[in-house]
Amino acid sequence: MIPVVGVVPATVFVVIFSVCLILLHPASYAMDPERADPPGIGTFLPHLKNYMATARLIVGLAAASIAAMGAYLESVGRTSPCRIETVRTHAAWPLSFFAWTIIYGVLFTGLLARSYEEYCHNPYSYTRLPYVRNTALGFSTLVCFAVGYVFFAWMLLKS
Repeated sequence: MIPVVGVVPATVFVVIFSVCLILLHPASYAMDPERADPPGIGTFLPHLKNYMATARLIVGLAAASIAAMGAYLESVGRTSPCRIETVRTHAAWPLSFFAWTIIYGVLFTGLLARSYEEYCHNPYSYTRLPYVRNTALGFSTLVCFAVGYVFFAWMLLKS
């Protein structure tokens, strides 16, 4: 059961990446609205800050959820030791999704910042592959976080 639990959240990225790769056309993408066609007002930097803040919030909540789940498991172990194995089995799913939320969120923030840095030096460097990767990592972070909470609620209702 445990290997399947770890593989399912990992496939979230693969599925989202594949869908984005199919839907998005090969091209050079403009991060900066000033360089977009037609030109926009402002730069990508305020958006980058918003993306980073949102990712930090989600990663922080996922880490806090892992800690809360650990406290819950300890509480169950102390109050009813006979149920602990059942609860541990159910806890593997949300823990896995929250762990992958953190992995995807950290990768998203780091690679998005790197992509923007490269883009500032060469506006044509932001091609389809980095765009798809960043999009897939961002949405994988959100999906794993949401699914983790669905499993977390299910686990609390089951136990």
